[in-house]
Amino acid sequence: MIKTGIGELDGYLLGGIPKGKSLLFYTDPGVEGEKLGLQSIYNNLSCGKNVIYVISSISSDRAKESFQELGWKIDTFGEKLTIIDGYSALIGDQTEKMVMVEDPYDIENYEDVLEGQISVFSNNCMVVFESLSTIIDMCGEKETLKKIASWNEVFQERKITSIYNFIAWPYAGTILNKLRRLFDAVIDVCSISERVIIGQCYCPTKIKWGGTTGDSVPFRVHKPGGVKNYIPKICVIGLHNAGKSSFIESLSMKSLSNKKIESNITVEHGFIKHAGFTVDILGIQGDQDIKSFVETIKEDIIGIFLVIDSTNPSQFIWTKKVLDDIRLDGLPVIIVANKQDVKNAVTTEEIEKKMRIPPDIPVIPTVATEGKNVLSAYEKLIEIITKRNIYGKQ
Repeated sequence: MIKTGIGELDGYLLGGIPKGKSLLFYTDPGVEGEKLGLQSIYNNLSCGKNVIYVISSISSDRAKESFQELGWKIDTFGEKLTIIDGYSALIGDQTEKMVMVEDPYDIENYEDVLEGQISVFSNNCMVVFESLSTIIDMCGEKETLKKIASWNEVFQERKITSIYNFIAWPYAGTILNKLRRLFDAVIDVCSISERVIIGQCYCPTKIKWGGTTGDSVPFRVHKPGGVKNYIPKICVIGLHNAGKSSFIESLSMKSLSNKKIESNITVEHGFIKHAGFTVDILGIQGDQDIKSFVETIKEDIIGIFLVIDSTNPSQFIWTKKVLDDIRLDGLPVIIVANKQDVKNAVTTEEIEKKMRIPPDIPVIPTVATEGKNVLSAYEKLIEIITKRNIYGKQ
């Protein structure tokens, strides 16, 4: 197995990428998917393996700087790293002594240079493509896809593991579907967003040799440090007696704990792993300094539940004010209309009308003490956060 060195990804891949298999990082524009490829390169060089890095959208100097920004001195690996440069010829820079693709518009030229370098390592190497989308743009869609299929067959025969980075610009759907089918494994790298981007995650959506697909793993890129998994947070906010604690307890996979933070705000803490996400749950009572608390940890929050007592309309005014403040930050939010089992509970339809809730804010009826609709509320929030169906891709 060839390990990527990326957080939990190797676990999802059953230990890594088998020799001869291919993996595609299928990345949304604006997301740092290329850093996952860099981490795979550095991890394997650190393990003593040979790596061929095919660049096509950046210079060799910029490629080395990308490693340095992550705290990795790539020059120390000497001849174990070969950079095949498919960029410099585009700008007429052929002064450096390097392995160059003389005609980056010709996919056959890439193959000739690649074959020569693989022979140098006697097939004992890993190949990583910096920007497959650039090669497609330069050499043509059909020609490149055909060549990738051929390369992958050769790599499999010679037991060479290959990794491709691809930015999913708006190509035709048929091209994107054909591309995904060419690889043994596909890892979607996308943003966690609502009105603003609040994070990024990777999600294994195809693994031919087995493993786990469908889970989204949030990550951050540390400079220095590289790609690190992180556990995002969902806040549960509610006034006294609204049912906030019961909601967290029903949702959480472990017992609640209370903790005071620096601003003397008491926070309840829970944890859930469901619907493809591992999430910390933080509960805060509504009579505390919510705005300061949210501002303090805003970088880690991916969503908010506002829990209200459906039998107490006096809470509606508070809820509306907090809702307006949260929406200014662009955070996904759901209103939890709790205690719907009580006879005089206000229905969700009446709550929407009385509070003038915008149509994009769900109001979910719950009975937190019984766990009724609690998990449904969580799933709805995750659906809003992801904004795209990353689980059903083939």
